Order: sequence, then C-alpha cells, then structure tokens
Amino acid sequence: MKRRGYFFSLDAFIASSLVVIGILIITLFYTYRPYDVQSTLLSQDLVDTMSSVRVIQLSDNYTRQLIRDGNITNPYNSIFQQIGEFCYEGKNETAKEFAENVVIGIMPESYNVQITVREGDFLMLIASRKEADDASRVLVSSKAILMGKTIDGRNWGPYEGEVRIWH
Repeated sequence: MKRRGYFFSLDAFIASSLVVIGILIITLFYTYRPYDVQSTLLSQDLVDTMSSVRVIQLSDNYTRQLIRDGNITNPYNSIFQQIGEFCYEGKNETAKEFAENVVIGIMPESYNVQITVREGDFLMLIASRKEADDASRVLVSSKAILMGKTIDGRNWGPYEGEVRIWH
C-alpha cells in the first residue's frame, strides 16, 4: 500500500512537469507579429481622402491664401491632384508646405507619415513627419495615380503618389 501512494505521487509529478515544459516550449517559440490592420486601413483611407476631397472643401487659412494668391488655379482639384500640379510646375516647396498643412495635421501622433510623388525615376519627397528607420515595427504603403490638366489646358502626369505610414 505504501508503494502505491508513492507511484501515484511520482506519476502526478511527472505529468505536471510535462505540462509545465510544454507551456514553456510554446511560449518560447511564439513569434510576435505586429498588428498592421489599422495602419493598412489608415494608409488606404488617407490615399482615398486625398484623391476625393477637393481643395475648395478645405477651410484652413493656408489653402485659402494659396487660392487668393493664384498659386492654386483650379480649386476643384483633389488634394493629390493639386500636389501633383505643384510638382509639375516645379513648385516643390509649395507642394511640401501644402501637403504638410493638410495631411500631417490629421494624422494621429503615434503614426508617422511620408508622402512621395514619383515621375519615372525622379522621386520627390513631399511631406514626412520623420524618416522611416529599421526599428519600425510596421511600414504600410498605399499608392494612387496622379494626373490632371492645368488651367491653360496642358496635361501633366501620370505621376505615382504614395503614402507610407509606420509606427
């Protein structure tokens, strides 16, 4: 009888040790995958917003001043079209200030954003909250094609507009 209790205790100890070792092995081999769905949706929503919202719908003072000064000749352009038109006209600094004024202000502080416009091999960095680095856990990119017509009838584009979001 004494031995029977000893074998049951030893059996329970071995079983619990196996369970603990199994849990340790599972937790050691668990890989961390950052949650990127929110970044993906934010990136795509920002591209959609910049492609559909017209400049005339913006109510900030900087945009109104650009319209009054004649820098924005067609206020019915979308935000992305206006950035592309500024790039076409060589007004890269105006494009950068316009994009930063409109876009950077609506992004949550925990996310970083970069907007670029590419024409062939020529890449123009339009706006950036900070540079992307290797320590970023998630980097998501969404793109749109930019093209349009100036007020005097000249066609410009196609350009590739890209929004990168990381945190």
